[in-house]
Amino acid sequence: MVVDHVVAEIIGNHRSVIDAHKISLTTHANDTQTVIRTNRELIMIAIECVIENAIQFSRQSSQPSISIDWSRSPSSLRLTVRDNGIGMTDDVIQKIFDPFFRGVDISTGNGLGLYMAKKAIGKVQGTINVVSTPGKGSTFAMEIPVHPAR
Repeated sequence: MVVDHVVAEIIGNHRSVIDAHKISLTTHANDTQTVIRTNRELIMIAIECVIENAIQFSRQSSQPSISIDWSRSPSSLRLTVRDNGIGMTDDVIQKIFDPFFRGVDISTGNGLGLYMAKKAIGKVQGTINVVSTPGKGSTFAMEIPVHPAR
């Protein structure tokens, strides 16, 4: 799986919303083409759910911004999605990966996106964590084990 291609595909799927809301979007990888062996569909679900969340909540900012960064070590891929959206309190962070949980009234989702992201990452023995500050934004970090090539 080429991580760069997966991220580009997801961004392409949401390009009209990103452009309509004038969201500044940056991507950065430590390699020109990051390749890992893992379940592409599960990783795609996880990354897409987190990016959709960032799009939804960064739109609330006067200058919406999202950055997506990834780097590979010998044992894992680390991918982070940062936004400058509304952020979350510790109480919300405690429940953010629960099914059907919606942290705020402005949420248009059904409360399953981040739950699905965590489940998908867990299926490949990865982890997902969030750090957030109310009024400043959130950073989701996914750590995905890298399996050796066959």
